[in-house]
Amino acid sequence: MPKSKTKKSLVKKVRVTKKGKVVRGRAFTAHLKSKKSASRRARGKQQKIQEVSVAPWNNLIG
Repeated sequence: MPKSKTKKSLVKKVRVTKKGKVVRGRAFTAHLKSKKSASRRARGKQQKIQEVSVAPWNNLIG
């Protein structure tokens, strides 16, 4: 059986921390920032961390 390949689209969107957590960016922060409040823009800078231990993420860790 062939090796499973890393999902390249996923690699571009997330990164994996040393402890194996997946970090991804937040949505709705790319443009039209003038009409968004400062607190709303600051919330967008935070990164979402997810604890994941299932198959698609394991290729990124290795």
